[in-house]
Amino acid sequence: MKIVGERINTSRKPVNEAVEKRDGAYIISEAKKQAEAGAHFIEVNAGSRIGGEMEDMAWLLEMVEGPWKPLFPSTARIQRSCWRCRKR
Repeated sequence: MKIVGERINTSRKPVNEAVEKRDGAYIISEAKKQAEAGAHFIEVNAGSRIGGEMEDMAWLLEMVEGPWKPLFPSTARIQRSCWRCRKR
């Protein structure tokens, strides 16, 4: 069984506020807590931020990438967009 951490979701008020403020420390802390609790993957979801979801998702991926766990972007469309954003 694989565990997916799903707390980094802009439908959650604290996460949405952190994304608006670009509070990377909060987002990294959320990823770290989930990894330490046993998550095999960290899901990242910015779908509730209509109009800015691609830029927000790219930023979230930058914040969460690293030593924690493999990322699990929420939707394929956003995932493809984020990979394009990164290659700029």
